[in-house]
Amino acid sequence: MKGSITERRRRHGSGGVRAGAFVAPALAALLCLPSCGGSPEGAAAPQDSAEIVAQVGDSVLTFDDLRARIPQGLDPADSLRLASNIADSWLRDVLLASVAEENVVDLEHIDRLTEEFRNDLIVGEYMKRYQAAKPSKASDAEARRFYDANAGRMLLERPLVKGILIKVPADAQGVEQLRRWMKSASASSVASIEKYGLGSAMQYDYFMDRWVDFSDVAAVIPYRFETPDDFVGRTDDFETQRSGALYILHISDRKLSGDTMPYDFARPQILQALEQQERSRYADALMADLCARARKRGVLKTPGYDPKTHKLIINNPKK
Repeated sequence: MKGSITERRRRHGSGGVRAGAFVAPALAALLCLPSCGGSPEGAAAPQDSAEIVAQVGDSVLTFDDLRARIPQGLDPADSLRLASNIADSWLRDVLLASVAEENVVDLEHIDRLTEEFRNDLIVGEYMKRYQAAKPSKASDAEARRFYDANAGRMLLERPLVKGILIKVPADAQGVEQLRRWMKSASASSVASIEKYGLGSAMQYDYFMDRWVDFSDVAAVIPYRFETPDDFVGRTDDFETQRSGALYILHISDRKLSGDTMPYDFARPQILQALEQQERSRYADALMADLCARARKRGVLKTPGYDPKTHKLIINNPKK
């Protein structure tokens, strides 16, 4: 029953133009049509107004569009509700876009941003595939070497602890014995605590075998720890009550702010940093290769910039 410290949806409002009021009645017909219905392959878009849900200028939303976006298997009421929401969103977006286009002066700026965003997506997808073909998994040996070389600079900003935390009803039976087990925290006591916790504990977290940020522990205890370093430095056992619940904490080991970060705690961060470093090397190697190929084909000239050093060349004299 060894657990871990508990970890900690944004609903988007449906504000704006409401289309559901006029769309919903028409959708009764939609629900009676086969979900695979629509124009034959290669046929032109329907011009019959009966097939149009809404139209803003040249932009048209059809029943076929709605059918294509409604999952099969929904009951009629859910299908109707989803279709109305889709129509609401479409009408809001198209109307706002048309108004914005008439009132935004610098459309060239918008076009540039759109192109930049498109390019970012393309480059991001290409780099993801490129790096996937060149695994950048760092080894434990590399992490250990990095730690040994840099441990003196890897200092904690917050205290770390090892220990046990249990939450039980304040009037639970055997609380006095539980206190004694928590203070002892021997192997036999831990076994007894776990057996006790199966029947009475509202929460049980065992972390004597790993370092945990004390702020994560404090977040689940209803008590204000004014100076975490002072508390951790002088406390082995602590308890507090709130709303009929008793919280008992035993700290078996500690590291304070300013202490060297333990390797076990630093290891995941080191591995992540090493892998990011390797991905950056892959990206640099890719760019160097692409530049070399482009120069060879004569499509790349950089008289005022050095891609290798990533620096501008100022006042570069012509030979």
